[in-house]
Order: sequence, then C-alpha cells, then structure tokens
Amino acid sequence: MSETKKREIFFEQLKEARDGYFVEYNPPGGEVRFAWLTLVFHEGATPDFAKAAMEHEAALWTLRYPVPVMVFACDEKGDTVEISEDWGRNNLIAWRCSDGSLDMYWEYLKDEVIQM
Repeated sequence: MSETKKREIFFEQLKEARDGYFVEYNPPGGEVRFAWLTLVFHEGATPDFAKAAMEHEAALWTLRYPVPVMVFACDEKGDTVEISEDWGRNNLIAWRCSDGSLDMYWEYLKDEVIQM
C-alpha cells in the first residue's frame, strides 16, 4: 500500500442474531491484518448450510468494513462445524478487491497473498 493512501481500521466488536445462528465480529488489531468473524450455530448445522452461511456473511461483512475477514463456524459448545474432511479447509478467508469483486478461499493463505 502506498504511503499516500489512507488506511482505515475499524475497531468495533459486534454481535448480531440470524435465523439459526449468531455472528460475532472482531476487528483486526495488533499484528493481525484481518477481522475475525465467528458464526455460532444454535442447533446442529449441516456442512452445506454452514458453508453457505459463512460465504453469505463474508460477502456482507466485507462490504460493511473494507478489511479481509477470516470466517469460522462452531456450535454453542465451541466445537468446529466441519465443512470439509481436509485439514485447513473449514475456515474461509475473504476480501474485496479494488474492483469490488469478492475473493474467497477455503484454505490458509500466506499474508502476502491477502489483499488489503
């Protein structure tokens, strides 16, 4: 990012209810370059439902705040909702590109790949 561009960081923690789950948003801070978004499902969520909800919330929150977001899904006990049997593919990272399009990845990425 050039020195002439202003970088905005948002420090608002939020919790919002949805039908069947709630969302907790934690902004980036310190050495963490992206926001954390956790979907907590009230009842058992199927992998397909959880995946669709995670992608939907990533799209909403990256429009709301222009920072990359890491999305997690768990139940009320804190256990991960398994989206995939492959390690590292149960979490989503997403960001808006400069043209407004949405990039989403179901894998861990190196920091230099994530667009700010």
